[in-house]
Amino acid sequence: MHIISELSLDGLNFIDKWTQKIEYINMQTTYIRKSEKDCEWMKLYKDTPQLLDQSHKGIVFDRTINKQGTYKYNVYFTHLKLFGKIKTSEEIEEFTECSFKLFYFGDEHEQHRKMRGTMEGNQGSPLTPPLVEVADN
Repeated sequence: MHIISELSLDGLNFIDKWTQKIEYINMQTTYIRKSEKDCEWMKLYKDTPQLLDQSHKGIVFDRTINKQGTYKYNVYFTHLKLFGKIKTSEEIEEFTECSFKLFYFGDEHEQHRKMRGTMEGNQGSPLTPPLVEVADN
């Protein structure tokens, strides 16, 4: 903290102003990361459309449960080196490796509805749970 004592009044005012806005900065950083991840997924689909024909392994972690009893997990797609989310009515043991099939709906307007998928081994179609939203919400 020796440096702070040597700052000018303008420097101290600058630090004070932005320290008071730290929650705003954190929220904006989260939105930027989400946009970056959305762009990574879109580029991946654009550059390698054959990914839609393949199964993708993902490690499920960070379980939360919403008021309706639906489970939400983060998924790390190991081969793709990207993160996504899954919502399901099934409880999955954390850090389980699961297989996913990805889908791209280019005519959807909302980003999280463009890139979706389903866990393989389930009877659901890509339009019914359990769904993977590869972009954070």
